Amino acid sequence: MLKKSCEIVNKFWDAWSSTHLTSLREQHKKLLQQGKSTPRKPQTGEVVLVRDPFQARNNWKIGRIIALGNSQDGETREVELMLPSRNIIKRPINVLIPLELPQDNVRQPRQEQAAESREHTTHTTHRNQQTPWEQSSRHSDGNARYNLRKKPAVPYCPYNEQEYEVNCITSQDSLHKCPCFSMNATEAAVQLIRSLCKESSFPLNEKELQRRLEIVYDDITTNTADIETMKSRIRALELQNQADSDSPKLVYDAITEVISALQVTKQKMEADYHLGNILWEIYRLMIEAGVATDSGKESFEEKPRKAERINDLITNNTILLKEIEHAEELISRATAIKRNSYIDFPDEKSIAESLNRIENMLRSPRPTLDYVVTVDQRLQNLEDRISKIEELLQSLGKAQEEKAEILLNAQINAMVQITKAVQEKQEQKTEDLVTITTTTKTRNSFLQNHSK
Repeated sequence: MLKKSCEIVNKFWDAWSSTHLTSLREQHKKLLQQGKSTPRKPQTGEVVLVRDPFQARNNWKIGRIIALGNSQDGETREVELMLPSRNIIKRPINVLIPLELPQDNVRQPRQEQAAESREHTTHTTHRNQQTPWEQSSRHSDGNARYNLRKKPAVPYCPYNEQEYEVNCITSQDSLHKCPCFSMNATEAAVQLIRSLCKESSFPLNEKELQRRLEIVYDDITTNTADIETMKSRIRALELQNQADSDSPKLVYDAITEVISALQVTKQKMEADYHLGNILWEIYRLMIEAGVATDSGKESFEEKPRKAERINDLITNNTILLKEIEHAEELISRATAIKRNSYIDFPDEKSIAESLNRIENMLRSPRPTLDYVVTVDQRLQNLEDRISKIEELLQSLGKAQEEKAEILLNAQINAMVQITKAVQEKQEQKTEDLVTITTTTKTRNSFLQNHSK
């Protein structure tokens, strides 16, 4: 039991230190919008965590800022902290970790934060526009702040962003509801046509529209194959996790990678769903305007392709909605594997039995004075019976000892009598032998005399 508890604590500590702390910046973006660098300075009275490279397991040092140590240039690089033990220590601000809990007594107003952010942005922009000599001189002064530029966004869409830029809002409350636009497909198609006409020098024709529909078709095929690949990987990880693998960290990293790939693939399919609706609506509008023909549309839909399926609106939407639901199911399965690889769940049956036992104890009546008296009487009767049993055992022991002594005496007497009888018999034999010998000698002597 102790070994199992230690294993659970070790798994939780590894997950906390290697996964939870590193993913806070990704999960809590609502409260942590400043990123890695922020112009907001630590304030007196704020409660923070203190990072220590030699921190004991399951222990985080926490303290309250009681004083700010300002240097000669006015920057705060060191603070004084009061620990729960009332000890006062000094630490640099780069080892302080603010709590995720709101602290109203030390939080700055939103207007001040916005003003400081604008001032920090202006200051950073101005510094970026300076010459290298000015930047080197400012760095030599030691007053410059770090310029942590934002990372470029990962392009999840395989198409040209300017060519397919459509402003929309998607919401999905359950697995059975499809993603929806804030505008209908006709309005989105009209806006896309207008934007394309403004940006390009040539109008959108039927051939160009069919080329873009082929791109959506090929991306649907690729995403479907990726979903099947991820499904096989998840099945292999489930078997590996059920076999009590010796490397849960490898399983955790692999399932995290699979979840990220599934989320990216799901976003791609949602983009294909909305984009396909817009392009097919444009095709319908072009047919109504006389720019395209129904025969051209039918021949395009039924054209033979490598995927061996037709390219039309109903088929593509059906495949996309099914695959989106499939991706969400796989994400939930992968999340369960990710959770179970570090958490050992107790037996549900033992928990139910414990709860039932506690419930029965609570429902049982409380002991009264009569009940206590009854218990005392029962204990007294039990003691009397035990004393009687002890006396009976003692009497039985004495009787057994007497019987054993009588039996022993009888055996001794029998042995003495047998010994006497044996001795008498041997003496009788000896006397008979002597008599026979004497008689034989007498006879021999008589015979000798007679012969002479």
